[in-house]
Amino acid sequence: FDYLAARPDVTGEKFGTTGYCMGGRASLIVATRVPERVAAALSFHGGRLAVADDPDSPHLLADKIQAVVYVAAAENDASFTEDDAKRLEDALSGAAVDHTIEFYPAAHGFAVPDHAAVYDEAAAKRHWENTERVFGAAFTPA
Repeated sequence: FDYLAARPDVTGEKFGTTGYCMGGRASLIVATRVPERVAAALSFHGGRLAVADDPDSPHLLADKIQAVVYVAAAENDASFTEDDAKRLEDALSGAAVDHTIEFYPAAHGFAVPDHAAVYDEAAAKRHWENTERVFGAAFTPA
C-alpha cells in the first residue's frame, strides 16, 4: 500500500482489495490486518471465509474491518457453504460492517474466462458490475 500511495498517479491513502477463490479469503484478511488502509474488500467465489474450526478464519476478526465488504459466492460450493455464509453474515452484522453476501447461480470459478468448464458469462458480467459499483461508492468523494 505504501508503494502504491507514493505513486504520482495515485490519490488518497485507502485501497480496495479483491480476490477470487483463496484470493477472496486474502482480500478479507487484508481488511482485518490493515483496516485503516482498506476502503472496500471484495471476494468472488472465495473459500474458507467463515470456517467454524479455523482459528484464522476471517469472520473471527470481523470487528476489525472498516471496509465495505462484498462477497459473491458460487452456488453448491463446498469451500463456502450456506452455513459459512450465515456465520459470516452474523459476524459482519454483529460488527456493524457494511456488507453484502450473495450467491450467484453459477459454479465456483464463474468469473475466470480461461476456465471454460465453469466460466459463466452472465455471472462474470454481474461480478464486474458489482465491482464497479462497490469500488465506485467506496472511492467517490462525499
